[in-house]
Amino acid sequence: MSQNTSWWFRWRAEAIYVFLIPLGLLVVFSRPVILEKHIEISMNVLAWICFVIGTSLRFWALLYIGGRKRQALIDRGPYSMCRNPLYVGTFFHAVALCLLLKSVIFAAAVVAASFIYILSVVPTEEKYLHNKLGDTYADYCRRVPRYFLRFSLYHTEETIEVQLKPLQREFWRSSLSTFWIPVAATVFSYLQNLSWWPQIPWAW
Repeated sequence: MSQNTSWWFRWRAEAIYVFLIPLGLLVVFSRPVILEKHIEISMNVLAWICFVIGTSLRFWALLYIGGRKRQALIDRGPYSMCRNPLYVGTFFHAVALCLLLKSVIFAAAVVAASFIYILSVVPTEEKYLHNKLGDTYADYCRRVPRYFLRFSLYHTEETIEVQLKPLQREFWRSSLSTFWIPVAATVFSYLQNLSWWPQIPWAW
């Protein structure tokens, strides 16, 4: 990778957070989307299901790829069903936030960020892996879908080698930047419906 590309890949998640966090602050001081109570409850339940799926998928993928990303071809476990389970897990997190915040603005921002990853980040990363790993990776791309989990392809060994340091790093990163987000979104969603909560009348 070039120096600029390496910088982007190193800080891409942080760049998305820098974009989404101020937008999230705008959202929590915006008018909530008015929904019938049973629809709102159903969306909240679906949001937490998406969050659990995303978190489980990310940690499952880290067990296999932690410390080895972009160094060797990993085609076992979740990587036998999908080439980018970490990104898919993150997408489930984003969907969970959209459902909890119930904001058109935030949903549009998530769609925009998703397109950036789909059209730029992931293809660039896969091009790098193809150049590094050659025909082995090309064959992997032909067999395994980029995003959609194909469960019929699943395979793994009875035992795998796990590198604890990357897994611990992901745990603390998730603890600080992921686990508290749906809780905060739920709290702010409740506060938005209180009469004393400040609101920006033109944002929704």
